[in-house]
Formats: sequence, structure tokens, C-alpha cells
Amino acid sequence: MAVSRRLFVLGDSISIHYDPALRRLMTAQGWEYDRKSGVKEALQNLDDGGLGANGGDSSHCLRYLRERGASSPLKGGVLLVNAGLHDLRTNPETGAKQVPPGEYRQNLTELIALARGAGGAEVVVWARTTPVIDEIHNNLRQPWHRYAADVAQYNEIADEVMASLDVESIDLHGITVALGPNLFCDHVHYHEWVREAQAVHIAEWFAQRFGTTSCEVVGSDKKTKTVGEETATTPGVPGPSATSYHFSTARLVVREWHSIEPHEWRHRELPEVVSDLLTPEVTQSLPPCWHGEYPPERARAWVQERDTEGVTLLAVDHATKEVMGLVILGVFVEGGTISLMLGYLLGSAAWGKGLGTELITGLVAHVRDKHFAHMMFAGAAADNYPSIRILEKAGFVPDEGSADGSADERKFHLKL
Repeated sequence: MAVSRRLFVLGDSISIHYDPALRRLMTAQGWEYDRKSGVKEALQNLDDGGLGANGGDSSHCLRYLRERGASSPLKGGVLLVNAGLHDLRTNPETGAKQVPPGEYRQNLTELIALARGAGGAEVVVWARTTPVIDEIHNNLRQPWHRYAADVAQYNEIADEVMASLDVESIDLHGITVALGPNLFCDHVHYHEWVREAQAVHIAEWFAQRFGTTSCEVVGSDKKTKTVGEETATTPGVPGPSATSYHFSTARLVVREWHSIEPHEWRHRELPEVVSDLLTPEVTQSLPPCWHGEYPPERARAWVQERDTEGVTLLAVDHATKEVMGLVILGVFVEGGTISLMLGYLLGSAAWGKGLGTELITGLVAHVRDKHFAHMMFAGAAADNYPSIRILEKAGFVPDEGSADGSADERKFHLKL
């Protein structure tokens, strides 16, 4: 039976954090997307379960569905439920759980029945509760504790309930663990790049389960891919918001090219900037498809192509406010690893001043500090020694088989 392409999300603060990326991805797949309202209110205190868009514990979720079912039930489609972290909160003095295991089991059983009935959902999907680390969570002076052992117990309960009721689950716990260390930005919430990876995993699960009508994404040097295809990488998925990549160095202001403020540069139309930067002198060491003159039409098309691939940053001279170069970033997810594909170019006016090294080392430091990715990849023409030296100074190392310079292009990687 075909399912209406409507997705409604009922979940705790974890779901609020991955919501922006998931909304973009699911909309691109042709889904109508909605969630419990009140995101701004919820963001004021993410630990307050039930506040605004925060679904809170299973009791709150059940109460919300009862009230909604009585007044404004869902209009078919899929209900995604992501709850559990509030249920297993533990009073450090008494050891009491906010929602004891037996009550949690009963709540989930009633919730599924209600969602399928008066709640109005055609399909219910469960998201398994994300991990906690005892030493991190319980050392940050929270008024309650959480324990990894309880996450395992509550996930086991949910697994049993969902299996008995023929409800499919998304292993948000497993995909998060697979992302590696240094995931948390506080006691229980995640860095932005982790939230993006969680959203990608959910979107890909939906694409594989229900199919996709669009969501064609393109990477800078990868083949075009539709989310859900059997390919090794997922190019072009939204990484951190474009403005998250903003940073400055001693001589440069680096901003996403659609978000730079007027006072930060000598404002011009982007196709004009492209025409001035991509001179034959600059493009001779770039891919052949980038060679040649850039009249207005070609420059406009070039801007549009970069926007489909990822994020493009302008590097602007602090003093003169002139554009000195561009950084082009593509985001890839492979087996839970977030990678950035780096491309950059400098106008001839920036050559010989150390600005390339300043730009790329500054970018690497910013990405590492914000935990946006696990890896970065870059390439340079084998005879483009200045670019190779810039990458090496920033910490990039040659890929295996690329160090001898026998190929036309040298490829580099950097573990963050």
C-alpha cells in the first residue's frame, strides 16, 4: 500500500537538533514535513521535556497524541517518534527513574496503538535512543543522572515493543556510536556535524524504505547520486549551515558567498567576481573544463554549479575588502564518517603573499575546532608546487601512491 508522503516528527531535544537538516533532506525527497510546534520555545531550555517542540518523555508524547487525536489528528503519512532520554533520567539521590521501565513499556504500547488509530498516522517509525557517556553526563552538575546501561535497557524494551507491534525502527543509537569519539557539545547533545549525520542517516533510511522522488545531490568530483542509491558515498548532503564556516585570519575575512555582509567587502555581483578571478593564468592548473574566458552567462552558470555542489566561501582582504580567492567545500558521508572535499583558488593578485597558506590553515583550524568533520580531502595538479606546499603546511599528507608525483594530479588527506 502506498503511503502518503507526509512526515511528522514527535521527539525530544535530539530530534530538535537534527530537525533543520532532516527537514531539508526530506523536503528534497518530496515529503511534506512537520513536527510538534514551538522550536524557538524549546531551544530556550532543551532539558525541559515537553516544552514547545520538545516531545519529552514517553508520557508527554502519549499525552500529546491523545490531545492531538481529539482535535487535529495527523492526515495520514508517517509518524517518526524519538523518545527515551527523558524517560531514563535518574534521581541521583533515590535512583528513581522519571519513567520506570514497566511504565515505559506500557507507554510505548499505548502510543503505537493511539498513533495508528485516533492519531491518524498510516505508518509509525521508531528512532532508537541515542547514547550517553556516564563520565561526561554525570560530571556536569546536572540535577539528574543518565547511564549508558539504562540507555541499553530502554532501547531493549523499545526493540521488544516495536517488534511485537510490527513497527520498524531506525538505529539512531548505532549510527551515532559509529561516528566515533568527541561527539558531545554538552552533557547529552551533539556537535552540529553529528546532528547532520543523524539527519542524513534518517533520510537515507526513508529513501530506501519508501523510495525517493527527487533529492538529486552532486559532489565536486563524484558522480551524481540520488539519496538511497547503492553507492559508497553521499556527496552534497547538507553539512553545518553555510554561515557556520565563517572565520577570520590576520588578513582575511572568510564568508559564505551568499551570506557576507555588505560592510565586509566591496560588494559586487558574484558572476562578476568569478569573471575577475578565473583568468587563464589562474585556471591553467585547474580542471580543463574550467579553462577559457568567463563572460556573464558562463560565470552565472558557474555560480549555480557551485551552489549545487556544496558551500562556497569568499576570502576577502581585511584592509582592501577585495576578494582574493574562493574556497569550495563538498560534504560527504561514508560509513558514518563525515568528510569535507576541499577545493580553493586564489586570484593572481593574492599570489606570493602567503595568503593561500593563511587561508587553508585557518580553515583547517576552524573545521577542527567546530568538529564539523572527521576527514578532509584535497587535490592539486602534480606540477602546481605552490598549491601542494600550501596543503602540506596545513597538515595534509599525500594519499598512498600519490606521493611520487607520477600522476597528473596529487591527492591529499587530513585526519581531523
